[in-house]
Formats: sequence, structure tokens, C-alpha cells
Amino acid sequence: MIAQSASETLNHENVSPAGSKADDIRLLKAVLMAGGIFCLAAGAVQFLFPGVDAVLAGVQPGELDWIYRLLGSAYIGLGVGMLMVFRNPIGQGVFVSTLILIAGLVCLTFLITLLTANYQPIPMVLGGWIVAFALLVFARQKAKDVL
Repeated sequence: MIAQSASETLNHENVSPAGSKADDIRLLKAVLMAGGIFCLAAGAVQFLFPGVDAVLAGVQPGELDWIYRLLGSAYIGLGVGMLMVFRNPIGQGVFVSTLILIAGLVCLTFLITLLTANYQPIPMVLGGWIVAFALLVFARQKAKDVL
């Protein structure tokens, strides 16, 4: 009777925290996977076809192709980092916090651009970055015990 009670208690304690930790990082892993794939795709486009976003916005990229290639390579590196953290997010709180900082600064940049320039795709892009920022903050808060 005592052994059975101790066994039930031990099993209950082992199953509950492990299950909740797995549930807590599920959203974080989903955000990292989606963000990593997006960054790799966007980075490849920027790196291989510099200035394509400027052309889509109706602006001539001019002699700034090197900046677009630089952004593309940064996106690729960020995407690889996100996919690496996706595999094992435990203890990667600094990286996730850095992603939140990047997303926040990108939101601020697009907001300033929205207020000072007339580029058609800016509101849609800004909306996407705001969603990414909110998801990262929520996922980090939910997974704070493992980060």
C-alpha cells in the first residue's frame, strides 16, 4: 500500500512537469521553425536577387545591391541559428531575447518608414513583423522555465 502510493506519487511528479515543459516549448519551437524557414527563404532571395524587394515596392535599387546581399546573408545566418535553437531550445534564452530585440527594432524601423515614406508594401510587412514580435514574446514567456 505504501509502496503503491509512493510509486503513484513518483509517477505523477515525473509525468506532469515533463509534459508541461514539452507543452511550454511547443509554441516556441513552432515560431522558431517558421521564422527559420522564412529567414532562409528571404535571405536566399535577397542574396541571389539583390534589390528584388525594392523593385516590388516600385523603387529602383540603383547601386545598393551590396546592401541587399548583406541583408540576405544576415537573414540566412539568422535562419540557420533559429533552426539550430529549434532542435534544442533549452538554455537558449539569450538567443530568443535577441530575436525579440531584432523583431522590435524591425517593427520600429518599418513604423518610421511608414510615417516618412510612401511604399505600398510597408503596412503589410509591418503587420507581419508585429505578429512575429508578439509570438516571440508570448512563446518566450510560456517557455521561460526551460530557457
